[in-house]
Amino acid sequence: MRARSHAPIGLIRRSDVAGPPDLYAAYGSNLLPVRLQRRTPSARFLGCAALPGHQLAFGKRGQDGSGKCWLRRDDTATAQVAVFEVARVDRQALDRFEGLGDGYERELVDLQLADGRWQGRRVSAYVYMATPSAIDEALRPFDWYRDLVLAGARHHRFATSLVRWLGGLPVAIDADRARQLAARDLLAGPPDLHG
Repeated sequence: MRARSHAPIGLIRRSDVAGPPDLYAAYGSNLLPVRLQRRTPSARFLGCAALPGHQLAFGKRGQDGSGKCWLRRDDTATAQVAVFEVARVDRQALDRFEGLGDGYERELVDLQLADGRWQGRRVSAYVYMATPSAIDEALRPFDWYRDLVLAGARHHRFATSLVRWLGGLPVAIDADRARQLAARDLLAGPPDLHG
């Protein structure tokens, strides 16, 4: 199912924390529901969608010095995302985890859900977009980070070509054993805590 135009609607105000849940479009390690729900317990999966005009890439400088996911603008490409409902109180925590204002900004995009409980519904969801100054395409992702993204892509049954590309991506080995073990713990557990 094709997503409708993805033209940005506008930025969400940081101070807007009360009220109904927000919709969040994940494309990196938060694709794996257990990863997202550990960060934001209110997260509930709604469905997957296509985001035209964007391509998944690695090379957004992470706080740990490795390459994280970002969405490169590309008129010939379409990125796959998973849309979650997140309580606004948890959005503040997600903003901290994602580094809002320090390499990522939030942008609203229009999407049409291709599956899940809201299949066919058009929604506006926020997505974290990398700022140009935070991009260094020479950076490689840590192996555990790439594996979280890969597990999330498999979980949501994203395109086989994307899964193959992720599996063959060059990675770096993280010297921080605690970070490695925490990620491996997530990968060893159930992928989806909320059905």
